[in-house]
Amino acid sequence: MNAAPSSAAAEAAFGGLAPDGTLLLLGYGHEPLSLPTMPMVLGRLHVMANPSGSPHDLRDTLAFAAAHGILPEVTAVSLDQAPGILAAMAAGTARGRSVITF
Repeated sequence: MNAAPSSAAAEAAFGGLAPDGTLLLLGYGHEPLSLPTMPMVLGRLHVMANPSGSPHDLRDTLAFAAAHGILPEVTAVSLDQAPGILAAMAAGTARGRSVITF
């Protein structure tokens, strides 16, 4: 599942699919998405797209996460660290969520 608003992130997620895998796109970038057809055919891979959902879907998702102990990866950073975090996001090397604390 790719919820990032980035075609590059979707292409990277596609590369991690196992045979018979499905990539579900919930976010999208403004640039076209280009996927290689040979791996799709030979690996029986699927790509689906759907909007991220309604407020009801969000409540269900949060309830599921709470019921199963699923927690986001959050890193607190200072305002001075924000430029480095933004650079990592632009380079595609940022992991989890960063929250600026004051």
